[in-house]
Amino acid sequence: MRLRGIRGAITVAENSEEAILDGSEQLLAEILRRNRVHPEDVAAIFFTATEDLTAAFPAAAARRLGLDAVPTICSREIPVPGSLPRCIRVLVQVHSERALDQIQHVYLGEAVSLRPDRAGVEPESTPAGPQLRPEAERIRPYVPGRSLEEVRRELRLEHVVKLASNENPLGPSPKALEALSRPGFLENLHRYPDASFRALREALAQRHGLAPDQVVVGNGSDELLKLLGEAYLRPGDEVVLGSPSFSEYSYVARLMGAQEVLVPLEGGQVTAEAVLDAITPRTRLLFLCTPNNPTGTGLDPEEFRRLVDEVPSHVVVALDEAYREYVRPERRIDSLLPIRQGKPWISLRTFSKIYGLAGLRVGYGLASAPVAAAIMRVKEPFNVNQAAQVAALAALEDEEHLRRSQELVWHERRRLEKALAARGLRCEPSEANFLLIWLGQPDGPVTEGLLHQGVIVRGGSQLGAPGAIRVTVGLPRENTLFLEALDRVLHREAVGARVSGGDAV
Repeated sequence: MRLRGIRGAITVAENSEEAILDGSEQLLAEILRRNRVHPEDVAAIFFTATEDLTAAFPAAAARRLGLDAVPTICSREIPVPGSLPRCIRVLVQVHSERALDQIQHVYLGEAVSLRPDRAGVEPESTPAGPQLRPEAERIRPYVPGRSLEEVRRELRLEHVVKLASNENPLGPSPKALEALSRPGFLENLHRYPDASFRALREALAQRHGLAPDQVVVGNGSDELLKLLGEAYLRPGDEVVLGSPSFSEYSYVARLMGAQEVLVPLEGGQVTAEAVLDAITPRTRLLFLCTPNNPTGTGLDPEEFRRLVDEVPSHVVVALDEAYREYVRPERRIDSLLPIRQGKPWISLRTFSKIYGLAGLRVGYGLASAPVAAAIMRVKEPFNVNQAAQVAALAALEDEEHLRRSQELVWHERRRLEKALAARGLRCEPSEANFLLIWLGQPDGPVTEGLLHQGVIVRGGSQLGAPGAIRVTVGLPRENTLFLEALDRVLHREAVGARVSGGDAV
């Protein structure tokens, strides 16, 4: 998102507080409306007024529009040839994805004579039909990683390696595939799936020592994040989250008209102190991603225990543990502890990553009973399809696939870390199946260069980490191809690219 400047001017009838503030408010409101700017995206406002306007500071109008947290400043305008009497000018700095030629500068009243080309101009993209909700205007659509087929076709490459989406390179659980291929399964696809996921919920409850009514299942854990927002958030509520972290948390907050409160990371993860300082009486949801995406860094067990003890009871805490199984056992937090204590917490997990079922979209949450009941109130019926339920239930029992997937990542993650360190590249300390690698240069050209070498990775600029790339830990041969491609793109001599580790792992 870029910082853009929007100019505007208006003339008022007289030097009175009412005229100055009414005119300034009208000008600001029109700038926000024409450019579809949400108040939260306003960075700063600079007013000037001609010397004949002394009755009020125009910046006070910003408070009328609810822009209380936005820095504003006023100054007297230096007389220039062609200036107008009783004129207020403004420069509004906003965070926006709009191109320069899409910005709508606004001139009202007699000020249209300053820029007659701007009189009555409306955004070219304004539809003739219904307008989007302001909350929807704030949402930036999720940009997925490019697919293997797309890259092969566009770049005419025969061999392409995808290391961008944190998928399991070993593929789906064999037991899940077997369950989907059982005789009679396809013949029953005309039947609706079990809307209560009874078998899957009971199996998950038994595995984790909870009651079935403490388990919820969703169309991926992403849906459960959205359902939490629909259940608990109202416009003006606050949502605390780490930065950078998974973009879905901001999506949930913006969709519901809530305010994001960003907590900067330290060493790839939030600290308990910073999170607790960010919580206010208006906080409704706290999203904690561990291991964090995109850094891969896990929440320290001591920091976690402090959060369990000190997060106030009016806050619903969502622990996003999509990559939990890749954490070494000795480093895993007891995320069910606050749930067993009856606190309003939920641990979100998924079958997309280590179980290899990303294409079926099935995730689950382990929660205190009131939180689980709140989600069940707002979820759609039949939100998880029949194939996903059958495959997930079978994959849950596939301990061999789980073990092989863990050992592959643990071995290859360490190999990549050593190889990258030998190249002078720093990684965030990862406990997930990916690495965030700091390049010391813009990530865009490197990401594009790797793409033309047949290696798809994720650019850090898309993830809130400019100057880095996120790379999924793949098969040994895939990881070696990545290192070799990286050497070519960075114009470095290969350093230990073939460190021990083969396709037999």
